[in-house]
Amino acid sequence: TATLTVTVIQRPSVTVRTDTTIYHNAVYPGDIFSGLPTGSVVTWSNSNPGIGLPASGTGNIPAFTAVNIGRDSVTATITVNATNNNCDGTQRTFKITVKPLNRDVFIPNVFTPNGDGKNDVLMAYGNYITKIEMRIFNQWGQLIKVINSPNASWDGTYNGKPQPVGVYVYTLRANLADGTEINKKGSITLLR
Repeated sequence: TATLTVTVIQRPSVTVRTDTTIYHNAVYPGDIFSGLPTGSVVTWSNSNPGIGLPASGTGNIPAFTAVNIGRDSVTATITVNATNNNCDGTQRTFKITVKPLNRDVFIPNVFTPNGDGKNDVLMAYGNYITKIEMRIFNQWGQLIKVINSPNASWDGTYNGKPQPVGVYVYTLRANLADGTEINKKGSITLLR
């Protein structure tokens, strides 16, 4: 006679989140996986590392800043598996979709450089501006300010002197991260 001992182990499993959609530059909070039975090792892979998450890893998915500088949404499929005692569980998947931000470049039409801390400077606003040249002209066509940095602004002065209340004209050329060039022109009202 012979005695044979058979040990039946629980098939490893892992629970994953539902599909998630976030925007460019948003922080994905990460995922904490718990595989069953206790002691299971969880591995994951990412079909699209371009979203800002590495291609693969073991354990939890870390928090990461989502990336999408294109015009269309991008999606990555995350495949997760638990392994225990050389036994693989059933793979689970979920998707992370990263949407691009608005591509408009916005120039306010009024600003009030009066030192109250509200709307005191004029600047261009946009989500993907990498290069900018904005020229501001007074009522007589005189160039009084050139803005050539996405974070630069105009405080309503020229040669250190506050400029009078009135309408000013601007021209703008901006390049976005995806290579798009935006050209605008318009007017700005300076109020005090």
